[in-house]
Amino acid sequence: MKNYSFLVVLLLLLVVPLALQAEPNTEFCLDYKLEDRYHQIFPQMAASAEAFIEQFCSGSLTNKRTISDHIAQMSVAVENQFKKDDAYFFPIQDVNRAINQVLQEENAAPNFLLMPLAQGDGIKFSGQKFKVGADNKAACDQVAQSNHASSCRDYIVTYVDIYNYTQLIIQKLDTEPVLKYLNIVEQDWEDFYQKSRSQTLVERMLNSYFWRKDKKPGEFLRPPDSQWILLHPSVVIENVSDALEGNQTEVGIMLEMLGWNKWRRDKWYQLSGGSLVTVYTDRAKIDDWGYGVALHFGNVYTLGAVDHDGDTGIFISMDVLELFKDKKAYIDSYIGSLK
Repeated sequence: MKNYSFLVVLLLLLVVPLALQAEPNTEFCLDYKLEDRYHQIFPQMAASAEAFIEQFCSGSLTNKRTISDHIAQMSVAVENQFKKDDAYFFPIQDVNRAINQVLQEENAAPNFLLMPLAQGDGIKFSGQKFKVGADNKAACDQVAQSNHASSCRDYIVTYVDIYNYTQLIIQKLDTEPVLKYLNIVEQDWEDFYQKSRSQTLVERMLNSYFWRKDKKPGEFLRPPDSQWILLHPSVVIENVSDALEGNQTEVGIMLEMLGWNKWRRDKWYQLSGGSLVTVYTDRAKIDDWGYGVALHFGNVYTLGAVDHDGDTGIFISMDVLELFKDKKAYIDSYIGSLK
């Protein structure tokens, strides 16, 4: 009896994990069904979408290149539904050309995160905007209502929903790695906010420009590894040993004219960057303005030396603007422009 019990336990250990692993796929395929309204507005497109889903769920459609081609063909097949009296009221052909271009660029591994977005009476895709012109709005409304949609916008939103719905189903192939990547990226942006030096509005504009200039629209990527410093003010405590007694150590203002900092530093004593600076302090018989360099450690502490017309000043500073850092504004200055 003991031997049989052992075999039963072993069998359960083997079968239960497999059953649990298979269950999400079954539920996934059963739960994702298009509502009747989608079939009423775009019957051909909705039927094609569900056919692809059925093939995917049965395991007969797994190649991403083939899937992406099917999705593009599904969109091309409904181009006539964006016509009234043989004239297009919406540039659906331009949308399909943009979709095909993206698929060609991605080649064998299409980027299923790059999805059309409905905006007003139009669509934004891959950095381009396609919309119904003011002179075609009435035609769009008429066609929409004749196809059971409430308005032109509802018509276009329905098209986008079906297209993206199909991509989301296919994305099941990549769900786990995509979610893992997004979690890593989200934590990276949190670290960037917590650890990087504060940035003025000018610095955010400069750094976000360099970060996003080579990015494709719709990409959600990690934050930059470094940041440029430009005209950044700070408070310093400076010592000039040659100053008059009682004026040797003073509080001053530092302006980092130009610098650079690499924020991925775990230790406070690790060198993270440096700047060309000017420091202003008010002392008798010592030039108020000093010019020199500053070194940043662990994104927090700054040590430097400046020359006050022959008198050397040594200073230390902390990033006081860190106290006023706005998380939303800080991160939105980068990724907000990519939405």
